[in-house]
Amino acid sequence: MELLFSIPVHEKPEVVIDQVLNFQHFNPGCGIVLHISQAFNFSKTVMDRETFVQKLTALGNVFVNPESLRTGLQDMIQAHIANYRYMRSVCDFDKFCLCASNDMFYKAGLAEHIRPYACGEDPLVIAPEEGKCDRPFFRYYYTWKALQDECLKNELAKMGTDTIWFSHIEGSYYSKDLFEELANQIEAFYDYRKMEMKYPREEVYFSTCYMNTDKRERYPLCPDGVFTFVPWSRDGFWVWESDLHKLEKNPGGYFCVKRVARELNVYLRKYLRKKNGYEQKEKELLGDLVETKGMIRSKWKNETKQKLKTLFAKK
Repeated sequence: MELLFSIPVHEKPEVVIDQVLNFQHFNPGCGIVLHISQAFNFSKTVMDRETFVQKLTALGNVFVNPESLRTGLQDMIQAHIANYRYMRSVCDFDKFCLCASNDMFYKAGLAEHIRPYACGEDPLVIAPEEGKCDRPFFRYYYTWKALQDECLKNELAKMGTDTIWFSHIEGSYYSKDLFEELANQIEAFYDYRKMEMKYPREEVYFSTCYMNTDKRERYPLCPDGVFTFVPWSRDGFWVWESDLHKLEKNPGGYFCVKRVARELNVYLRKYLRKKNGYEQKEKELLGDLVETKGMIRSKWKNETKQKLKTLFAKK
């Protein structure tokens, strides 16, 4: 397969199924590997784990990693590496794409767009001096933690540099061979089981190990960066329908958006499945859990009120 999407999940099986259908609709023939967190509690969900896995695997090219590692906020890097390791034993693929459980695609064509490149990152320098890039206003919230990370400091010394790079993880991608090299390097200096300080290492380790070594020369970087759009200047980073219309007119390298609330019938999910024709398939899988009406009410509840709140907050 050409594209393999890695997604760590930790709640709401019905929302995961909605996301899988969305990814498959816009990326025909893709593979999806899910890492189910140890914290995923099926006792309070709409279906048990066995039913969940059966529905997923019946869709084809959807794989559930049998290994469930510890994951949580600022503690995700091991899930993606574990997904990669598992899939290397299962099937062949070209690109390993890192996503989150609140990402959604809004258009097709990703495979063709990234085919010439071995890496998709949006690397920015965060240390020792932030702003050494074309976006000098950028400040990374966790820079001070990265600077205290003894594992990272030791690896930087081995690489002969003190430069630390950040890249947004969702929408990043790597060729199979490149990710193998990155995973090997990271696991040689970092053991997630011994973590004492939390911060989103996946946003730092992959880009720092890529940009500070000859991998940067051997594996070409896509000039468009990552394929997932995030409205960074917006409170909560929530995506609206109007964002999709703007992206359709001026897409850049974006094909996917984040954040979409992990609620099955939030307006943007309803809009995407109705507009793009996979609503009926979802209805067959999830039955009456899927709302097919009430679009205006949902838009008001999930978007319009949020927009008004954001607008008044700026005044």
